[in-house]
Amino acid sequence: MDALDTTLYTVTLCDVHGLPADARIKAETRYCAELERLLGGPEDVSRAYGAWCEAADADASEISSETANAATRWIKAAQTARDAGLRGLGEEADAVYFVIRLG
Repeated sequence: MDALDTTLYTVTLCDVHGLPADARIKAETRYCAELERLLGGPEDVSRAYGAWCEAADADASEISSETANAATRWIKAAQTARDAGLRGLGEEADAVYFVIRLG
């Protein structure tokens, strides 16, 4: 990720007890790379995640079809990215999760 990426969103792998820092960073990097591959880049990742957050906090009748579509894309991409990010972590991956923050 370059400096622009970190201003749009950050990713943190949480509950990684005993996982070496280099393995955590590699997992976070794989997660980000897969999100960007699937969604189209850092701006699109931020947009899709924002849509998912908006949809999660609203009644279905309150969101636009564009927001609903972006949120659906996010859900699919996030699961695939999670799998990619956790690849190779073994048992350490059982209870860990990724947190994304915009901005």
